[in-house]
Amino acid sequence: MALDLVAVTGVKKGVARLLNEAMLSRLKASKRFSNVLGSSDFKAMLTLEQQKAALGCDDDSCLAELGGALGVPFLFGADVGVVGGRFLLNLKILRVDEATVADRRTTIYASEGELLEGLDEAVDAVVLGALGPDLPPSAPVADGPKKRLETKARPPWLGLSTLIVGAGLSAGGWIYFTGEQDQFNTVGDRRIKDFERLDEAETAANTMLGLGAAVMALGGILLW
Repeated sequence: MALDLVAVTGVKKGVARLLNEAMLSRLKASKRFSNVLGSSDFKAMLTLEQQKAALGCDDDSCLAELGGALGVPFLFGADVGVVGGRFLLNLKILRVDEATVADRRTTIYASEGELLEGLDEAVDAVVLGALGPDLPPSAPVADGPKKRLETKARPPWLGLSTLIVGAGLSAGGWIYFTGEQDQFNTVGDRRIKDFERLDEAETAANTMLGLGAAVMALGGILLW
């Protein structure tokens, strides 16, 4: 939950609003929080009595109580002002369940442009201070010695045998059709049954050729 940036002195409300939106975007981009809610969301979730209390809520324990009422784990607060011609930015993150300040940072900038350029770094610093480094999750360690997963190698003769069978089927189909065609050519007075027999031989040969090609492809996969 992020409260609105408070412009204390020397900072226009429009500038404070833009800085506030930039900080919300940076908090969201950090991916350290499951959800980032702004002040408008904060007010919408408060009851009328809680909103009245929030108007006079300045100290950390009071803000923590309001955050606890909403069930949020962290509250982000910030204020900015001009002191001695320099811009002073105060950031803090409250740990709601413990009613304590998880981290607090104060940064001084020489100009408004420098403040804008250093805003992301300031937000990152307070998030890091409050939550610690974002370490990648460690891999679970299994009990006992680690076993290496081994893939059982296929015996080379399996793929080779499959290739030979496929080649045999293809060759058999070709030889069968060639023999039937030679016999058909030797017939002088061809009848309908001779043509039908040749058609059947061609169909059978094509089936054997297709099956042989499929078996040969399987043999190639097994060898690979």
